[in-house]
Formats: sequence, structure tokens, C-alpha cells
Amino acid sequence: MRTGIVSIFCVSILFLFALSLGADDSSPQAKAKIKALEGEASYSLDGKTFSPVKSGGEIPAGAIVKTGPNARLELGLPDGSFLRMSGNSQMKLNAVEYQQEAKSRDFKFHLDLGKIWAKARDISERGSRFEVETATAVTGVRGTVFRINVDPDRAMIVKVYQGSILLRSPREVFRPAGAGETRKEIAGPREVAPPDEIGRAEWELLVKAMQEVRVSPDGKASRPKDFTLEEDLDDWVKWNLERDKSSAPEPQENPAK
Repeated sequence: MRTGIVSIFCVSILFLFALSLGADDSSPQAKAKIKALEGEASYSLDGKTFSPVKSGGEIPAGAIVKTGPNARLELGLPDGSFLRMSGNSQMKLNAVEYQQEAKSRDFKFHLDLGKIWAKARDISERGSRFEVETATAVTGVRGTVFRINVDPDRAMIVKVYQGSILLRSPREVFRPAGAGETRKEIAGPREVAPPDEIGRAEWELLVKAMQEVRVSPDGKASRPKDFTLEEDLDDWVKWNLERDKSSAPEPQENPAK
């Protein structure tokens, strides 16, 4: 009898130990914090039932976020970066993962419609990712200030204010490592020759500070073109520039702890 009790106890300890190992191996999911809200916004985890967003609250990875007319929403990301949405916008938070000790992030967003402004904190750790996808392009960044507009017809425009971004066609140029596979690095940005518009085939562009790129609904991209801040200053841009001045990085505590 005593031997049986000891055996059950040992099995239970081994089971709990295995669970703890599994938890350590998993990639922790952080959340986006609501840092500012004007107007109305809501989010959904199933794409059907939406709950109101409240200032000071949190939104988990996997959520779809929608803003009402004339709304403005600022999301604080766990590495100290910020991402803001204008009114009548919809975006999905596909991934919000952050390792504070390793200074590694995996942020991935999909903008379906509307306007966003991002102030991405510079993290140069190998393998870190900050991406914004649309139906016609993928934007990869490090330490950058940029904005994206997506129209109802899927046409988009990207404008960079600080740093640079890598803009590419939505076709994947590498896939996650699986069994027996290793992740392949994508090729570096290439200089793009005339004509002024690039076809729908696979392309990638390095867009530098104070440059813009337009992508048509069918996926054709313009070459990077310079713009001035004076010609770009509308209420949305002014509001974001003021928020950038007052927004200090506030990294969240490592969710793995």
C-alpha cells in the first residue's frame, strides 16, 4: 500500500515538472496597452463579438481592433514602441511577443483599412521583428517613425519620417523553420530601376526618411519619392508629432516572469 502511494506521488511530481518545462519553452504573449483614446473603439477575439476599448485597458494578441468615426487610439507596445490608429480603421494584432532580457520582439499587425502611425523603438537583435501587413505590401522596421494609409479599394501609401523601412510585396520570401529546416535570411534591399512603377511580381524597396511609396490596389508599387513635412501637415500628422514628443518608452515587465 505504501509503495503504491509513493509511486503515485513520484508520477505526479514528474508530471508537474514536465508541465513547467513546457511553460518555460513557450513564447510569452504580451498585450498592447491603451495609452490614449479619443472617441470610440472596440476589439474582438472571434471577429464577431466586439467589446468597447477603455483607456488604461489592454488588448491581447489575436484581437481585431476597430475605431469609430473621428476616433484616435494609441497602443503602447511592450518594448516601449507605440502604434496609433485614426478613425474608421481596422487592424488585427497577429503577434505581440516580447522577451525583455533578450531584447527580442515579434510584433506583427495586419491593417485592413484606415490609417496608422507607428513609432518603433530601435531593437537590433537578430531575429526581432516589427511588421505591418496590408493586402498589397509588408512593412518591416527597426527604429523608425512612419505611417500607413489603406483606402477601401486596398490602395495604400507609406510615409517615413525617421529611420528607414523595408517595404516588400506580400509574397513570403522566407518561411518559419520547421522540422529539419533552417530559416533563410531574405536578400538585402535592391536599387530599383525605371520605370516609375514596379509590377506585381515580387519586389522590395528601401524607403528612407522623408520618402513615400504608393501601392496600387493590384499591388504595383511606385518608386520612393521625397516629400516635405510642410506639405504633409494635416491634423492627423500634427497630433502624432505632438504625441511622439510626450510619449516616453515604458517597457512592460517580462511576461515570462
